[in-house]
Amino acid sequence: MKNKTIIIDISVFKDNHAEDRREYEINAVWSVIEKAGFPVRFSDTVRAYKTAQEFVKKNRAKAFTPSMFDFANVLAEDLKLSDTAMLKKIYDILAFSALQFPPLMPERFKEGLILLKEEGCRLTMAGAGIELSGTAMRFILKNEGVYHLFDSVIFANETGLSDADLLYSKGELAIIGSDKAFRQFEAFGAQYIAVSDDFSKSAKEVI
Repeated sequence: MKNKTIIIDISVFKDNHAEDRREYEINAVWSVIEKAGFPVRFSDTVRAYKTAQEFVKKNRAKAFTPSMFDFANVLAEDLKLSDTAMLKKIYDILAFSALQFPPLMPERFKEGLILLKEEGCRLTMAGAGIELSGTAMRFILKNEGVYHLFDSVIFANETGLSDADLLYSKGELAIIGSDKAFRQFEAFGAQYIAVSDDFSKSAKEVI
């Protein structure tokens, strides 16, 4: 068990506020653009946001996640906004919106992580999607008092990564996450543990 790498996929969290977060992002982006005096309509902002989503969708079809910066840049370019200060504001809205609408952690999450650490496991928090910003998730993990329990934290949307790049670790692998998460990694021969409402139960299955 010692040195076994356990990948905790971001899908262990319940993201019940995805639609609320998207609505917040669109409204917040349009608000800062309008206040800056750019001639952009709300409908233009909605269209640009959908264009950025389509950009992500095309890349995810190739098992690649663009960075949050790329998402913001596509959105800004669609609106013909070349001002880098405005791009920064758009990026900040997208990167930190998860703090406004955070996902729910499974019960006894910290307890399960501590159990795995006591067994000598190396823990990696990983996320391949763009829906939850990695930057915001680091703050959320810190606020929950579990950030320090991970040996590494890798969110593809922070830099732009392929699914394969998330599995940088050598040695025996186990994935705790959703069925969708496992399908991304099953080619690597990883053990799969389905996420449970009680995370400590999932942890015990690995052990």
